[in-house]
Amino acid sequence: MPVILSGGMSDTEATLAAREQTGAAAVMLARGALGNPWLFERVLGLRADPPTRDEIIGELGWIIDRASEHLGEERAARYLRTFYPWYLEQLELDKPTLIAFQQSESIDQVRSMLAELEPLTSAA
Repeated sequence: MPVILSGGMSDTEATLAAREQTGAAAVMLARGALGNPWLFERVLGLRADPPTRDEIIGELGWIIDRASEHLGEERAARYLRTFYPWYLEQLELDKPTLIAFQQSESIDQVRSMLAELEPLTSAA
């Protein structure tokens, strides 16, 4: 009977090592890929490098746009507060900046904060 690994799979190296050590037929990536959709490519060997700062900010911007389209901006502003740490922690931002995103009142405020981060991404 095939075994599928699940739970806590958010790190490429640890995921591959767990599969190798257990001989599992597959790995299920769920919450571990939240904010890190590049994990699928990395585990499959299709991507060697972690996402760039620009990719992370771009992906978060895309998520904000889709949530706004689907939920409307007011509802999306509240809903997305959970998403921000998943993406922004990868950018190694300071705690006050992370908190500012989570306490944001509007999508426009978040877009403004993201725009302020963009010049930093070019310097990285």
